[in-house]
Amino acid sequence: MTAPPLLGWRVLVPRPTGQEHALCAALATLGAESAAIPALSIDVLIGSARRLAQAQVVAIKACHQLIFVSANAVRHAIALAHELGEDITAWPPCHAVGPATAMALAAEGISALSPLVGASGRALAQRPELQQLDGQRLMIIRGSGGRRWLGDTLSSRGAELSYCEVYQRGCPKSSAMPLRRCLRTGRLNAAIATSAAMLDNLLMLAGAEVSTLRALPLCVPGQRLLERSRAAGFQQVAAAPNAAAKSLVSALAEVFIP
Repeated sequence: MTAPPLLGWRVLVPRPTGQEHALCAALATLGAESAAIPALSIDVLIGSARRLAQAQVVAIKACHQLIFVSANAVRHAIALAHELGEDITAWPPCHAVGPATAMALAAEGISALSPLVGASGRALAQRPELQQLDGQRLMIIRGSGGRRWLGDTLSSRGAELSYCEVYQRGCPKSSAMPLRRCLRTGRLNAAIATSAAMLDNLLMLAGAEVSTLRALPLCVPGQRLLERSRAAGFQQVAAAPNAAAKSLVSALAEVFIP
């Protein structure tokens, strides 16, 4: 009987608290143990930022198309909509940047168009529905301070674009000591990071152990994050086609197991 390919490995999973389970389960199917230490927090908005998000969610029904950039954007936007008594079944056609985001929408009964190839804002921008946008009102639903490339591209195609920022990202400082202890003991064989913010937080939280972190085999979704990881000093990086748990774990095993 063939042993699971990652048997004996211990992999750093820095997903936000409560969002690590699918990735840990996928690693377990290939024999790996997980070290779940969050390097990113997904926090609700407060004050004026929350009031602005509420107004934007109400304005969704006046749009022609919606774009969700993450599963977290889906969850927080729908929570706000329910809180406000908005009818999500009346929302305009939706787009998702990848399969995890599309699955989060599907769980709420909302179908979405995804990239024909790949999983990113750049891949989504290739869809035929997003080419000629004169006179169309589009809204991108995301976390605070997201990237502007997709919005700028759609605006250049004629879209009347707005953003709906429904959560904020944070860095869980309490993870610093557990992460550094894990890196010092040498009990990690690889790491996974699923966003640029998560990667940046990992580097900061690692402190004096950052060189050990950079030496670990790292798996990330997409070419853009692969390039960013290499620029940040990671020596061995594998790119999965998207951020789905099965995709990430498969890429980790395929690239780093001889």
